[in-house]
Parts: sequence; structure tokens; C-alpha cells
Amino acid sequence: MSRYPEITIIGLGLIGSSLARAIKSKLLCDRLVLFDANAEVRDKAMALGLGDVVTDDIAMAVQDADLWSWQFLLALWQMLQVKWHRILSMGL
Repeated sequence: MSRYPEITIIGLGLIGSSLARAIKSKLLCDRLVLFDANAEVRDKAMALGLGDVVTDDIAMAVQDADLWSWQFLLALWQMLQVKWHRILSMGL
């Protein structure tokens, strides 16, 4: 039995697609929904079979999700940490 009926991943870059592969391989949900704004990325995700549903409709993607992950926020946080580290190391 799966832990979650539905998981949604928002953003299918390196982190999101890796997360989708891991979730699929470990059978952690009954339905894996993927969102990305880029049509080429969505097409590639569908071709690779990364999710059960691949969409550009974010409201639909999260509507029934029991768990969701937003990779953009993780990437933004990492970027801000790097920038602050550079600023602080310059003594500003």
C-alpha cells in the first residue's frame, strides 16, 4: 500500500524530475501529478513516464494532493544562501 494517495511535484527541473523518479520507483503514492509551466519539459516528462498526470494547470495539480513539493522554493533558498555568503565574505 502507498503512503500517500496523491503526491504533486511543482517544477520538473533536476530536483523535481529526480524526486519524481524516486517516488515512482519506491511506489510512495497511488497517483503522481507533475506540474511545469514549460511545454517542452512537460512533453519530456510524459515521454519518460515520470508521472501519472503531467499538467500546466497548477490549481488542478494541487487540488487533491496529500503531499506536494515546490522545487522553485528550494532553488531560491539555495541561491539566496550563496549570494549572502558572497556578500558576507566581501566584508559588506
